[in-house]
Amino acid sequence: MSRRSRGNQCSLNGSISAEGTSSSKRGEEKTLSGRCFCGHGVVLLQSGTLTNPGRWFVRCPLWKTMDCKYFIWVDEIDGGWEGLARALVRKNQDSSCGNHEVNLTGQRREIQENSVKILLKIGKLQGEIRTIRSWIITIF
Repeated sequence: MSRRSRGNQCSLNGSISAEGTSSSKRGEEKTLSGRCFCGHGVVLLQSGTLTNPGRWFVRCPLWKTMDCKYFIWVDEIDGGWEGLARALVRKNQDSSCGNHEVNLTGQRREIQENSVKILLKIGKLQGEIRTIRSWIITIF
C-alpha cells in the first residue's frame, strides 16, 4: 500500500474509543480523540492505492515495528474532518493545560525552596536573639 504523509505527525491527546476502531465495523460510531492502542500519537496519512486513491486515514506511527493494529479512515470518524478538528482542538487545550501544570509545579518547587531558606534565616535570627539576650543578662 502506497501512502503519502500530510506534513508531520498529528499527535492527538487522549485515548481512542474502544468501539469502532476497526475499518471492518460499518455503521458503528467511530470517534477519534487521540492515541493508538499502544499509546502513541496517531499519524494522518493519505492513501495512494488504486482501491482508495487520495483517501485520508489515521494509524499508529509504529505500525511497521509494533503489533498495534490501530487504523481508521477519516471519513468514517464520527463527524469526519470536523471530528478530527475537534480532536486537534482538544489536544491543543490538553497541551496548554499540561504546560500550565508544568509551570505550576516549577512555581511550587520555587516556593518550597524559598520557604526552606526563610525558615533557615528565622532559625539563624532566633539564635542571634538568644545570644544577644544572654549578653544583656550577663551585663546587668
